[in-house]
Amino acid sequence: GYIGLLGLFLSLDIEIGAKVPSKQQVDWEGILNPHPSIFIDALKPWMYPARKDSTILHNLPIISETLTTLRKRIEVLNFSP
Repeated sequence: GYIGLLGLFLSLDIEIGAKVPSKQQVDWEGILNPHPSIFIDALKPWMYPARKDSTILHNLPIISETLTTLRKRIEVLNFSP
């Protein structure tokens, strides 16, 4: 839903600086509308103006340099404190 959409934007170096307006359920907008254009029209007024370039991912270490083997990568994914 909405978290996936924010993740997609973040992967494209775009942050969304606005909060979801009160009384709007973004996930339900996507689930209940029969066509994607209706969903886009519902989000566009508050989401599109709030887009800005992101630098969050630029400061993170490169995974292949930090976790050099497949085993280490899988161990990190399975880690729970």
